[in-house]
Amino acid sequence: MVRALVRHYAEERAPPGPAAVAVGFFHGGLPSEDLLDACAGLPLRLSCSPADLDRAGLARLRARGLQRVELEALTLDAGVLRRLGRGYQPTRVLQMIHALREAGVEVGVVLSPGLPGASHAGALADAERLLAGAAPDLVRLHPALALEGAGVAEWVRDGRWSPMRLGEAVTTSAALLDRFERARVPVIRVGQQPGHDFPERVVAGPVHPSLRGLVEARRFRRRMHAALVGQQRDRPAVVRVHPGDLAWAKGTANANVKALRAALGLRLLTVEPDPAIPRGDVRLGGPATGG
Repeated sequence: MVRALVRHYAEERAPPGPAAVAVGFFHGGLPSEDLLDACAGLPLRLSCSPADLDRAGLARLRARGLQRVELEALTLDAGVLRRLGRGYQPTRVLQMIHALREAGVEVGVVLSPGLPGASHAGALADAERLLAGAAPDLVRLHPALALEGAGVAEWVRDGRWSPMRLGEAVTTSAALLDRFERARVPVIRVGQQPGHDFPERVVAGPVHPSLRGLVEARRFRRRMHAALVGQQRDRPAVVRVHPGDLAWAKGTANANVKALRAALGLRLLTVEPDPAIPRGDVRLGGPATGG
């Protein structure tokens, strides 16, 4: 069945061109030889716990076409890992990043701020240690959730753990994005991918269908505030951003514009798209066209 599915995507669904289809293995340990045979000749991607991968397994997978590994590190705090029973130390994460780089494999790391025993300061320390010891090629941020059926769901029910509230998750994720952005390490996702039953499975924690949007809106509000400080209150103010950033800059229901007008006492504030502005930047000036 796996072989037929791979053939279907490779021959019928994929656009023309080399390496148009890649095969991904997620959360189930290392793929067996039978699975590898079923996708022979195609590039492979793997997401796994650092405890599941060693140099021998890496060499075997690299010979079969492995191109990217995302290590589900969650945190580099030894105490938090021990409490969760993860079975590896932070040093193993850093060692595996180095090994993957030596093997010519792209490296991603999944971090999960807000785990039991963790803190905002600890999340930032995770980022600093990761960047200082072995900066990855990409990062995913998955603020910790308690899902039905997981052991931590019982910790929530009996009071042993209180996951981050949504606002706390936005604050911590925004600070982590700032840090990785400065190091030029892309954060390719914030928040777990919601499926059709995903919200129903969440017992507690900062679940949101567009957590990345909330985080980016927070970051743009901060940048816009810094740029607008000192603007004359009786004159219309205009902020220009890249068109792709316009929704984040304005915020949901124009929330950023309303908040900044109130905070800075501005008579009128407009956010305008400008394709000449780099993504993520904020510039002042230009004609106002509305509120």
